[in-house]
Amino acid sequence: MEALWLSPLKLVVHDMQRDAKSFTLFTLPHVRKGFWDLYKGYLDQKVKGGNARLCFYGGVSEKDVKKVLPSAE
Repeated sequence: MEALWLSPLKLVVHDMQRDAKSFTLFTLPHVRKGFWDLYKGYLDQKVKGGNARLCFYGGVSEKDVKKVLPSAE
């Protein structure tokens, strides 16, 4: 649909604080999938090129990191 104009984008901030039900943006499957679709389709090129940065605000447990990020193996 191309409704989101990302050319001037320089910073993406994610609030990682747990909500009242202990969910974060990455522990909700549909939200996590939506973020990674956006990242892979648009943000990855900008981040790798040094034209944009990602910021994760709030406490994140090691358990949550392992759920979300692919292993380095």
